[in-house]
Amino acid sequence: MICRICDSSNIYIIKWGSTNLIHCRDCDIHYLAEFPSFDKLNNYYEKEYKIQKDGGYTEFRRVSRLNEQYELIKIIRQYKQIGSILDIGCDKGYFLDEARRMGIDVAGVELSESARQYCHNVGLDVRRSIDDFDKKFDAVIMNHSLEHFTNPRKIISEIQHKLNDKGLLILRVPAFDSVWSRLMKHYWIWFQPQNHYFHFSKKSLKLLVEIFNFRILSIRYRKPNNKITRKFTALARTSFSNNTDYSPTLRNRIGYIVESIAGVELFLIAQKQDNSNK
Repeated sequence: MICRICDSSNIYIIKWGSTNLIHCRDCDIHYLAEFPSFDKLNNYYEKEYKIQKDGGYTEFRRVSRLNEQYELIKIIRQYKQIGSILDIGCDKGYFLDEARRMGIDVAGVELSESARQYCHNVGLDVRRSIDDFDKKFDAVIMNHSLEHFTNPRKIISEIQHKLNDKGLLILRVPAFDSVWSRLMKHYWIWFQPQNHYFHFSKKSLKLLVEIFNFRILSIRYRKPNNKITRKFTALARTSFSNNTDYSPTLRNRIGYIVESIAGVELFLIAQKQDNSNK
């Protein structure tokens, strides 16, 4: 048996709560010792993985994340003036919706049937697979979706072929090597083995993209729920509670507080190299 990221045989099984994880000593990746079957995965994302149910909550999420979306577009533009973006694991297209309002040509990939239908209803071009697109993009982004794939090397390879030369790859994943993850272990809010199959450290994420000849422009730890984003969420919560029939539950409120404290992510920006440099 060899590591699914770096092909090393220096791997062993550890226990994370009741979950068996394989840990590679060389690249520091952790991933499930046993993945769900293809049929089970397909059924889960197509039928069971409903990304929220009611319109009130959907709109609350969209509004509460506006600062996050604007900030992300600003960060990307600091590295490259982009004309097109592909968002893989785009949820209900919140980021794509804001990007297209700024004149960017957008498209998305989403496994959830219900989320794709929502995107189609608001005029977004969102498909089930990256293979469904026959064009290239200036940037490809994965917002907390890489950990949902059972073969990260395959998806990064596919992204490489869908990017224009010097195109940008933007990855955001839960930071499995963060202090909060180490302290809370299997109780950490973003340890979700039911649909998070790979758990990345800074070392393993960096190595993964470098395998495919990407040049790392930036990689850092951060809390996505920053001060301004928390204010947006509070204002959205008040507005929707006062003006619609939606009101966040106590569980949702507590979950957001815990996520704001312990939710640490890795944020990576890398650039595809010219063909002449390969």
